[in-house]
Amino acid sequence: MTRLLTVFGIIAAALFFMPKTGSTFTATGSMAYTRKMLSATTLPSGKVLVAGGEGADDTAELYDSAGGSFSLTGDMTLYRHQHAATLLTNGKVLLTGGRTTGYTPLNKAELYDPATGSFSATDDLFSARYNHTATLLPTGKVLITGGRDGSSNTLNTAELYDPATGQFSAAGLMNASRQNHTATLLHNGTVLITGGANLDTAELYDPDTGLFSLTGQMNAHREDHSATLLVDGRVLVAGGNGLKTAELYDSATGQFSATGEMNTGRQNQTATLLPNGKVLLTGGYNAGGHLASSELYDPDAGTFSSPGVLTSARINHSAVLLPSGQVLIAAGEYYDGAWNDLNTAELYTQAAGAYYSIGGDMQVYPSLQEAYDSMGSGTMQLQALTFTGGLQLDRDLAVVLVGGYDSDFTLNPRYTVVDGTLIISAGTLTVERLIIR
Repeated sequence: MTRLLTVFGIIAAALFFMPKTGSTFTATGSMAYTRKMLSATTLPSGKVLVAGGEGADDTAELYDSAGGSFSLTGDMTLYRHQHAATLLTNGKVLLTGGRTTGYTPLNKAELYDPATGSFSATDDLFSARYNHTATLLPTGKVLITGGRDGSSNTLNTAELYDPATGQFSAAGLMNASRQNHTATLLHNGTVLITGGANLDTAELYDPDTGLFSLTGQMNAHREDHSATLLVDGRVLVAGGNGLKTAELYDSATGQFSATGEMNTGRQNQTATLLPNGKVLLTGGYNAGGHLASSELYDPDAGTFSSPGVLTSARINHSAVLLPSGQVLIAAGEYYDGAWNDLNTAELYTQAAGAYYSIGGDMQVYPSLQEAYDSMGSGTMQLQALTFTGGLQLDRDLAVVLVGGYDSDFTLNPRYTVVDGTLIISAGTLTVERLIIR
C-alpha cells in the first residue's frame, strides 16, 4: 500500500544530501518464447503480463520482479500479435484485435483474469483491426481507435468497450483514418490522438459528448512515434518516420510547440514515464538500422540525453514501468545481416545515491540508509527519484526529508519515492513531498 507523507513546517538546513543520478541496462530472466509485436501490462500485483506476439503462438507469460524470472500462465483463446492490451479498473486485462495465423486481422477480444491465470472470450469488435489504440477512460470504459482492417483499409472508426456489460458499441468517427498513431488520456479526461500514416494532424475525443474534434497541428508528419503524458499535463510527442524531432502538446492552448531533438532519429521506439518525471525512450530503428541506443527526456530542461545502451538492439518490443521504478524492456527483434527474434529481457535502473556535503567535502552514499548513518540532525534534499531498500531511523536526531527536487535543486514540484519500509525507533522525522511505498 502506498502512503503519501506530506508534512510542512520550518526547515532549518544544516546538511544537504543530493542524489547521484546514473543509469544502467542489465539483463534479467528470459521468456520461454521469442515474441515480437507483443503486449506487456503491469498488473496490480506488480507482475507483468506478456501476451502473444509473433513467434509465441497463443501463449502468455508473467514476469515476477522479485525473482527476476518469467513463468507461463494460461493460454490466450487464440494466437494474436499487433494487438492492444488495456488494464481495466477491475484488475483484468482486455486484449483487442491484432492479427492471427496467416496475418489475418481479428475482430476478437478476450479478458485475462489474474486471479485465475486464465483468458476468456468477450464480445467481438465491430471491425477487425490491428495497429490500433486502446485507451482506458475515467469512466472505466476503453476507447478503441483506428487501425487497419482485413481489406487493408486504414480506419477512422472508433468503439467503446464497457466492462460492466462486456459489450462493444460504436463511438463515432475520427476526422482522419489512422494507423500506427497514438492515443493519450489527458488530465481533463479527453483523449489526444496524434499522427498516423502520412498525417501531421491531431484530434481530441471527448467522452462527455462522444465526439472527435480537430486540435492543433503537429510540426511534422509522424507515424510509429510515441506520445507520453508528462506530470505537468503536457504530452511529449517524439520521433516517428525516423525523425529526431520532438514536440509538446499543451491542452490549455490546444497547440504543439517544438522541444529539444533526440540524439538519434527513431521510430517504433518505446516511451515510459519514470517516477522522476523524465521519459525513457528505447530502441526502434531509422535508415541506419535497428537501435540499441536510448534517450532520456528532461521536461525541466526540454532536452534529451543518452542514459545508456541496451543489451540488445530492439524493434517491435515492449517496455513497462515496474513498482520499483525500474523499466522492464522485453522481446522484439533486430536485423544485423540476419533476423534475430528475441526472448530476452532487461531492466533499466536509474541509480540513486546521495551526496553528503559539509564544508565543500563531497562524498557519495549508495542508499538513503548509509546517508542517514553518516549525518547528524539536519535536512536531506532528494531529487524526484526512486530509492530502494527502505530506511530505519534509530538515533536521537531531528531529520528532515524534502523530496521531489529537479536536477538543479531549485524547485521540488514532484515527489521522491522510497520503495521499502520506513522504521522510526528513535528521533524525529519531518517529511515533505515524499512517498513511502
